[in-house]
Order: sequence, then C-alpha cells, then structure tokens
Amino acid sequence: MDKPRLLMAMRGDFLGEPSKGGLFFSKDIALYLSKFMDVYLVGKDDKENGKGYWREKKIEGTTFPFLDPYINKQFVGRPFDTFIAVRKAWKEIEKTNPDIVYLQEMDFLPLAKLGKPTILHIHGCYKEMLALRYPRLWKLRRNIPNWFPNYIQGLFHLFLIKRYLPYLNKILVSANKSQIAYLKEKEPLLGEKTIFVPLLLDTDMFLPMDKLEARRIFKLPEDHFIVLFVGGLDPLKAPHILIQAFKIFNEQNPNSLLLLIGKGTLENKLRTLVEKLNLEKNVKFLGKISHSDLPIYYNASDVFVLPSFYEGISLVSLEALSCGIPIVVTSAIGASEFIQPGVQGFIVEEGDVESLALALHQAVKLPPETRRLCREIALQFSKEQVGKLVKDILLSLLPQ
Repeated sequence: MDKPRLLMAMRGDFLGEPSKGGLFFSKDIALYLSKFMDVYLVGKDDKENGKGYWREKKIEGTTFPFLDPYINKQFVGRPFDTFIAVRKAWKEIEKTNPDIVYLQEMDFLPLAKLGKPTILHIHGCYKEMLALRYPRLWKLRRNIPNWFPNYIQGLFHLFLIKRYLPYLNKILVSANKSQIAYLKEKEPLLGEKTIFVPLLLDTDMFLPMDKLEARRIFKLPEDHFIVLFVGGLDPLKAPHILIQAFKIFNEQNPNSLLLLIGKGTLENKLRTLVEKLNLEKNVKFLGKISHSDLPIYYNASDVFVLPSFYEGISLVSLEALSCGIPIVVTSAIGASEFIQPGVQGFIVEEGDVESLALALHQAVKLPPETRRLCREIALQFSKEQVGKLVKDILLSLLPQ
C-alpha cells in the first residue's frame, strides 16, 4: 500500500542555527513523519543567503520535495505576503495531491480550502492568537517589544482562525496548560478542536556529558558554580531579575559564574546593571552561539535559569533537563508543569528576586542523582514520543 501524502506548510526555513522552536519542530517532525508518509513541504527558502537546508541540502540523509511560492520582493509583510504567495502557486500546490494538510503556521490557513483533512499546529505562548487577552500578558504588555503591532496582528490571527475553523479538523497547540485552559474558556468553538501537543526535543543531541570535560572545551573555571541563561535578552524573559538575584547569591558564593547566551533589546541596560553591581568578573555575555555548542554549555553548568514573566513551553528548559541539568523557572513557564520542585529544580514567582536567589542557594545542595531524574523528565519529549502522537493524530483523519 502506498504511503499517505502529507503536505506540510511552514513560514521560514530551517537554517541549522539557533532558531525558534517552531522551526526546529518542523524539521524534526518532518523527518519523523517521512518514515510513514510522503512529505511535501511548502515554505520560504533562504535563497538570498544560499543557506536554505530544505531545498539545497539533505537533512540527516533525507531530501524533501519542496515548493517555495514566495517571490524575492515583499509587498506588505506577513501574513499578507503569504496569502499572495499561496494564491499565486495554488495550482502548483494542488498538484501535490495530498491526503492530509498539516499547517505549522496560521498564515497558511488558506490551504485548508484544498478540501483535504487539515490540521493547524500553533507553537509558542499563544500571545498573538489570543490578541494579548490573557490577563497576565495584558498586564505586562508594556514590557513586550512592539506590543501594539503584535496586538493588531493577534486580532487579525484570531479573526483568521475563526474564519477557517470550519475547514480545520484539529488544532494542535504547544503551549502551557493554563494558556490552553484560558483559550477553551474564551473561545469554546476553538477549544472543541484543540489538542495539547508537547514540544519535540532532540534527546539524541542534548545528552549528558562529563561536566569537567564540557568546561575544559570552553575554558570555563572548574571550581565555580555556573548558572546558565539561554534566551532573548528582552523584558519578558526577565534577565534583569536573574542578574539581581545572582548578585545576592554571589555575595555568599563568590566562586560563581553567570553565563548569558542570547541577544536582545535589554543588552546594553543589562551590561550597565552588571557594572553597577560590580559583577563584571562573574557575569559573561556570550551573545548568539552555534546550536551545536548548546549541549556543551548546558553540561558545563550547574543550574539553568529562565525567570520569564510569560512563556509557552520553554524548549531551552527542556534541553537543559535533557542534559541532566536542574532548572529554576517561574510558574509562568510550561516546564513548571513537568518538574517536581526540589527534585529536578525549583519554581519561583515571576519578578521575585529574593525567591530566585533562594532557589539558586537550594540548587547548590541538589544531590548527584538529580542528573538522572532530569534526563528522565526530558525523555517524555523525545522524537519518538511526540512524533508518534502527531503521526497518530494525522493518520486518524484518513478513511479507515
């Protein structure tokens, strides 16, 4: 029997460098599903820089039929350019004759009118689709870069998904449970079709390794307690809260080091804060790094911290757990739904400097078996576990 034909649409190209979790999910789920289906991709290839992996290179030995309906010149910006591209290439897309349509991006919702079983998958914290109506997020809207354009875009996306809702069989959501509960309460028609799907984690890439070996690779001090942050240096991620808490922690633990991986709008202010607190020798700004180096930095660390005010399911927190590293996160982060406080890490309230500092002190005392327990949590998000869930949902749409 021939394999089912799957048309998978996504905005953007997987470039093999630090990227949004949705793009990593697209890459990994396409690879997994290709074992059971013929996967055709529709999206935007990075032709200008010649880095596009989908079109130009094999990914782990697999080459995908790829259709890029975009033209080089942008007219308005997304999602309108996506609509134009889809309409322009409609006949070509129809020729793929899919059995199932799997949309990784709301901009591609017009493809739901192909008349095939269709699933929409929404990644992230849902702030745009809910148009910033989630109470905690609305309260913090002033801390969101370009919050008003995001708000307008969110209103449009909410209108868009309602318009195409009759053509959608299921809506997969990778967000935390409180956000999904809010969605189901405020938009019950959407909620009826919504299924929670965890993020997909590359547990083969993010593996535990010897801590001292990892530190020697990047010449990090072997006798220090190392705290790691990975994420955008932006207000919602709250790196300023972490630096203030680290100051308290460092006063009692002078042999400690805070590593900040990422770039963002707060970087200059954070550097000024570090100077003001006399932490220049204990806080290192590493900027953007190669994705292949991330597992080494996780393994070189004693604890990973993400003090976000708002988050969906944090992929970087899961990557740290997969390397056997305990995490300290806020209750706003989806990872708090999976760890046991005091076992795989600690959960603190958003913006609470004192509680975060206390959690760092407690992290020093975690026993050696913590690494094994952290890894066990992460395995719930493996390609096999999440891939099978998505595959079963997709295949359930086909006639039996």
